[in-house]
Amino acid sequence: MKPQDFIDKIAPSAVADMKKTKIPASLTIAQAILESAWGESGLTKRGNNLFGIKGTGPAGVCAMPTKENYNGQWTTITANFRAYNNWDESIADHSKLILNGTRDKPTRYHGVLGADYKTACHAIH
Repeated sequence: MKPQDFIDKIAPSAVADMKKTKIPASLTIAQAILESAWGESGLTKRGNNLFGIKGTGPAGVCAMPTKENYNGQWTTITANFRAYNNWDESIADHSKLILNGTRDKPTRYHGVLGADYKTACHAIH
């Protein structure tokens, strides 16, 4: 998929999601570009997972090899990633992760909400 085609395909969902969540569409699109290799990753093609989120999704799981760092050592494992029925579900789940944060810090990503693109990128980093 050409980069502009990818942006054209994802932008309407990212903008609609931004109106509901205040998560900048530019951040959603940028993360999807990086994590899905412009929609060309195996995980995106097989499981509609744009962001590499692990677990069980609405369409089940997509088992894929991934590199994990254990005690400073990179190891390839097979992990279960969330599978989605479409990209809209993947975007909504990504937003849910940002809104709910992590178990240890529920507000971890709240710095992106309503922020300009530079602030959002720094906050998510």
